[in-house]
Amino acid sequence: MNNLKFIWLRLAAALPPGTQRAHPSGNRLAAYAGSISLWLLASTAAASDNDHAARLAVEKYLNVALMTHAAEHHWQGARVTFQNPPGLDGQPRCTGVLNVTSLDPTASMFSRQRLNVACPGQGWAHTISVQPRVFAQAIVARRTIERGERLSASNVGMQEVPIKRPEVNILTDLSELNEHVAKRRIRAGQVLTAELLGEPWLIRRGQRVVIVGEANGIRASALGEALEPGRQGDRLRVRNLTSKKIIVVRAIESGTVCSTCEK
Repeated sequence: MNNLKFIWLRLAAALPPGTQRAHPSGNRLAAYAGSISLWLLASTAAASDNDHAARLAVEKYLNVALMTHAAEHHWQGARVTFQNPPGLDGQPRCTGVLNVTSLDPTASMFSRQRLNVACPGQGWAHTISVQPRVFAQAIVARRTIERGERLSASNVGMQEVPIKRPEVNILTDLSELNEHVAKRRIRAGQVLTAELLGEPWLIRRGQRVVIVGEANGIRASALGEALEPGRQGDRLRVRNLTSKKIIVVRAIESGTVCSTCEK
């Protein structure tokens, strides 16, 4: 009987105020133990409901914050998830809307966030820490792309990728390629950034070009052969097909070079 009383006292200590009784019989002990079980189940259900509501509230908060970054960087299909789900054990069920605010408004979207989750209706607040993970649609190499190769839908495509740093200038629109070429070798699966884009070749080695020039208000033109490739503004050597002389010109547009433009 002493053991039974000791067990009941331990169980009764866990009861909320107003439910404890002194010197119960064995049958009453079973009833009180059942009350404790129901109370524990209710507490667990409240914690589960709070956790679910908190996750939804935090996701909404982070996605609203992400919209600013997505607009600034022209990200398409941007979304955010987070690790370290909130744990609100011990808090009564929140019957209203949870409010989420940052405890560090200057924190980067990509760093760990300290957030305050509050339930005004029940008058409680809880601090949580979450690590956001940001994703967006980006242009990715379908295969290895060699330096100088033209970028097009045949060798790149759109794919959702994780974004780990806000300053990464990923390309998110195929129209941004605009006949650019790979500035250096790009491996298969690599995310394309602006730094990987090279200006397209206006003139290719061996190409027939139009040489234009102007002197004393008189504009003249002749046919030539490019001895080396060139992009917009590049200087290159061409052979004048009339005089057979090799001259240095400047590439000004596709298939056209200038012999008198500023060297």
